[in-house]
Amino acid sequence: FGDRWLLQRLSGSIQQSFFSIGQQLGNITLLATTSMVMIYWKEISEAKALADKQKLKALYTRTLRILYFIGCALSCLVVPYTKWLLIRTLGPSYAGAWLSLMVMLFFPVHTCIGRITNTFCLANGDNSLYVWISTLMMAVSLVITYLVLASPSARWPGLGAGALGFCVKMVLV
Repeated sequence: FGDRWLLQRLSGSIQQSFFSIGQQLGNITLLATTSMVMIYWKEISEAKALADKQKLKALYTRTLRILYFIGCALSCLVVPYTKWLLIRTLGPSYAGAWLSLMVMLFFPVHTCIGRITNTFCLANGDNSLYVWISTLMMAVSLVITYLVLASPSARWPGLGAGALGFCVKMVLV
């Protein structure tokens, strides 16, 4: 919520729409991860109950590699067509969002890593680790968002990078 609010407040509605388009279309590549998470959770919980550390490691590594590859492959297939896709689906007035969309296509690829790791922590009963990491990442993310979006002439200056800078921040953080 805080990131999106800062984007709207510091960069305006056009930049907010460019980000939203990129996020919504980019999230299509998360379908494979989302559909596999519950099965993965069951398998991790079962291996944990059996105290099979070898299976836990193998499940984590194999699942992460497969889903990361699927996300990368889907994203790389769509990247060359971002501008064409925007013009055909939303119209020429949204063609300016092509670069934000291109960057956001890689956000779900990295989100996949987070979901697999979060599910691993929760399935193993490491709730406090999950909460600690999530809280830390939210705090760091808000500070970086401000620095990326704030105007260079603001009281606490930033980069004034708009939707593109915000998308890059999302992928990197």
